[in-house]
Amino acid sequence: MRHIMIGLAALFVLSAAAAFGGELPRETSERIQQADQRMEKLSASKVGEYAREQMDAAKVSLMMAQGAGVSGNEKLALQQIERAELQLTVAEAKAGEKELSEDVALNRAELKKLEAQLERYMQPEEK
Repeated sequence: MRHIMIGLAALFVLSAAAAFGGELPRETSERIQQADQRMEKLSASKVGEYAREQMDAAKVSLMMAQGAGVSGNEKLALQQIERAELQLTVAEAKAGEKELSEDVALNRAELKKLEAQLERYMQPEEK
């Protein structure tokens, strides 16, 4: 499903660029570039692993923003950029949540191990 969405967004961008032959306004282009750089940075981290779905959605939103900007719809382009930025923030939050959950699981296992060790020390020795 996500591959279809990405493909459709890419098709939209290419068709809009071909049809209108326009350029993105400078501010919009810079915001798209900043969001794209942030996405690349996050993809290289654990966020890319833990929140793949949100990262893909942000990628689609950026493609839609680029297509809207090229076609001259500045308002839609800015909305899509904001959507992509929010999706990246959600991806970071989900990845952080999953990392913390893993840390909690590891700490619980360590705690159980230490409790068992303490229990053995507290038991009287048998002779």
